[in-house]
Amino acid sequence: MHGSAIKVCVTAPPVENNANEAVIHLIARLLGVSKSSVSIKSGRQARSKKIIIRNLTLGDAQEALARALSKT
Repeated sequence: MHGSAIKVCVTAPPVENNANEAVIHLIARLLGVSKSSVSIKSGRQARSKKIIIRNLTLGDAQEALARALSKT
């Protein structure tokens, strides 16, 4: 965690949207939602991105992230 942001690292190159797809896949897996529930609101061509997660309450997202972070 970096303040209110989450820092993730992916190994996919930022070519042909590969890195963005890897970020979406990672976030979906961490939160236990489908990839179609996760989208990038802004920052598609930047390191910092704003992500939208559908079909998940803020509380459920926070719990899922806390569980995922406690495993690392």
